[in-house]
Amino acid sequence: MQFTITKKIALAYLVVIILMIIIALAGIVGLNSTSHSVKRLEEDSSEMKDAFELQTQVANQLMDANNYLLTAKQHYLSHYKNISGLLNKSLNKLNQYGLTDSEVTELKDIQRQIDSIHAESKDIFSIKNFQTDPKASLMLEDMNLMHGTQIYRDLSSIFDTLKIKIRNETLLVEHKKMQAYFIISTTFSLVLIVAFTVVFLTMKKISKRILDLVAIAQRISAHDFSVELKTEAKDEIGMLIIAFDAMISEIKKRYEELESFAHIVAHDLKSPIAGIMGSAEILKTEFKEKLNEEEYQFFEHITTSGNKMVRLINELLQFALAGKVEFSKEKVSINKMIGEIEEDIKFLLEERNASLAVKGKLPDLICDPVQLSQVWRNLITNSIKYNDKKAPSVEAGYFEDSKYPGMYCFYVKDNGIGIDKNYFERIFMPFQRATSDPHYKGTGIGLAIVKRVIEYHGGKVWVESTLGEGTTFYFTIPKPENFYAKKIR
Repeated sequence: MQFTITKKIALAYLVVIILMIIIALAGIVGLNSTSHSVKRLEEDSSEMKDAFELQTQVANQLMDANNYLLTAKQHYLSHYKNISGLLNKSLNKLNQYGLTDSEVTELKDIQRQIDSIHAESKDIFSIKNFQTDPKASLMLEDMNLMHGTQIYRDLSSIFDTLKIKIRNETLLVEHKKMQAYFIISTTFSLVLIVAFTVVFLTMKKISKRILDLVAIAQRISAHDFSVELKTEAKDEIGMLIIAFDAMISEIKKRYEELESFAHIVAHDLKSPIAGIMGSAEILKTEFKEKLNEEEYQFFEHITTSGNKMVRLINELLQFALAGKVEFSKEKVSINKMIGEIEEDIKFLLEERNASLAVKGKLPDLICDPVQLSQVWRNLITNSIKYNDKKAPSVEAGYFEDSKYPGMYCFYVKDNGIGIDKNYFERIFMPFQRATSDPHYKGTGIGLAIVKRVIEYHGGKVWVESTLGEGTTFYFTIPKPENFYAKKIR
């Protein structure tokens, strides 16, 4: 009978199991009295985790509503609807815990607020041309402020209650664990010696060869199929290597078929679209003098929709080849981006007698234009809204800093109300605002979106401020030549 690796290691593990049984018996004597406290601690910890999960889901749903209103992309609406079901599951899980009367009341209030969010979101999305209708934006902002903030207050109260319960239970468990420590420590030392022996044997017999397979798998994930595995071992790992080699050949074949199929499908879909767009362009040119404004716009819409369809096909092709959908990465003129934002908020600038100045020519970037535009828009409009001066001023610019090699440092500076330093970190979390003054309306979501977008692009965001004097937001973005070297999430 062949003495395989499994059988060799099994003997050492059998010794460990026997010693673990001894530890278990000793531990039962010392820790039996702690079981009830540990159970309550685990329940409170699980409740805390589920409450945090509920808070995250609410924040994500409000962010999706905001993104859908801004971009009208259907995947944001789909994600918004999916989260609705998750919210109900999270609330049901929380209601199954042994709750205090105050926690029950707060969860009922959270349910009411979530129901209100769903009802009001439905009304907002039913507005025709909601992307350009200022009423939709105001309704969304009021919904986030009224219901999102109340949910945060209710969850904060639940967190405070749970923190007290967890702290008390933890102290009790620690006290009882110290009493049992002496009983367990002696037998544990013996188990440690045997365990180290088992680890050494495992590393020597198994780990190195498995790590070699991991390295090869990483090369395959990078589409490098040039590897070739050979082995003379007849144990389990040898059999795995043989199977792994066969799998590599099959993956290479399937990958080549998939790549060929994706290109063929993309080409076949683009051809009829190009025909439609070309025909529309010919008709528009031939009958230009006979078309009224509405008819002319119909042809323009065909061209615009065709271009969008071509772009969608290209993205689907990338999806087939890359295996995942990513945010777009395009070379973008930041000066042009800010100019478009300035035109969009022209009414707000005139209403507040505000000025927006761009210092110098900002560098072009490789980025997701929609997402990064949202960053600039949030920071600029916040600088105007959170400002008590008669003539608010906003300045945008950039610089390079040796602390951030390979990065551009951008900033948005204002002369507004300022932010207390105690809020510098908190304002980038969902529902956290720098001021409680009802005169300044906000949801506490905008800066959380800013942080998420900047971190996706491989950068970081921070703030410096003096109360009453103004605030400067900074964020870094990789230079175009370093963009793909960064770890983009």
